Amino acid sequence: MKAQSLVYTHHATLGMTLVELMVAISIAAILISIALFSFGDLQLTNRRTNYMQTLHRNVMSARTYAIYHNQFVRICPSIAQQCTDSWQNDIMIFVDENKDQQRNTNEQILRVISPPRSGDNISYSRTGVSFKPTGMLLGFNNGSFVYCSAEPKLNQPAMRITVSLVGRIRLLEDSDKCN
Repeated sequence: MKAQSLVYTHHATLGMTLVELMVAISIAAILISIALFSFGDLQLTNRRTNYMQTLHRNVMSARTYAIYHNQFVRICPSIAQQCTDSWQNDIMIFVDENKDQQRNTNEQILRVISPPRSGDNISYSRTGVSFKPTGMLLGFNNGSFVYCSAEPKLNQPAMRITVSLVGRIRLLEDSDKCN
């Protein structure tokens, strides 16, 4: 009897089966769809946070400028470098040399902050904020800047910057939801 030997040759597998490919694509599609939905919400949240942090930084800078340069500094909503009463416009920060709460042509503009994204809402209970050279507020200008996103699906609390009479500036999330 003649013995037969089975010869096995080892060949490297070069690729994957159709089933393996379909499973890999399905898993990737699920992960990508989860990431895209979360990424959109993250962008909306970051837009709100970024705007309020920028405004917070500029309000603190205005106060610091007033103290350091011993001058009155005004923050107000503006159109064409003139103060208005709608906070949905640019926000202008300027040196108010004559304390009339309006910018004259010789008064220096320190900063102009662009308005919030269309549909988003920022409000303040007064027409502006004026810092005295001591860093305190001029008159009864205390209040809170409140920012609400236009996206109803976020259902997030508002962000608030509170400015007290003594000039203390705080940034916090509001306990109330935006309407």
